[in-house]
Amino acid sequence: MDALGTVHTTFGVTSMVFGMGVVALKKGTRIHRTLGHLYFSSMVALNVTALSIYKLFGTFGPFHFFAIVALVYVFFGLKAAVLRRPREKWLARHAKFMSWSYVGLMAAAASEAVVRIPIGSFWPSIIVASVLVGAVGGLMIHTKLGAAIGGVLRREDARSSLAGADR
Repeated sequence: MDALGTVHTTFGVTSMVFGMGVVALKKGTRIHRTLGHLYFSSMVALNVTALSIYKLFGTFGPFHFFAIVALVYVFFGLKAAVLRRPREKWLARHAKFMSWSYVGLMAAAASEAVVRIPIGSFWPSIIVASVLVGAVGGLMIHTKLGAAIGGVLRREDARSSLAGADR
């Protein structure tokens, strides 16, 4: 592996680690925000390096397209959290964009693994790995994300109530 591949892999691993921390820990806390910023930064670096790798096709290919999609998702996810607009929907948008960016990262990692540990031909292996990870991730987002958002909203409501009581 060349230097660019090593840097790309390093950012991929750090994105997975920081993203797992964001997924696993309580939402809306200082550690969530810190890990989220580290996840965002790692994802940007990961996808910028991905856009610089042309060994597989020699030109712009499908993996470059997905790197651009990943950049769009993390930027829109961060934008929602920073601007908190629209007021009623920012949290859900932030959570969905960031959750799907993590699912995409995991799908890319699964695709890389099935290519490195050959279990079938190239494209079918990548497609099956990506679809399986995407389906499991989508199911988890659909079933778990509402509860995570609700927990953050309840804490924000409690803080607002306490702040109002102090006046």
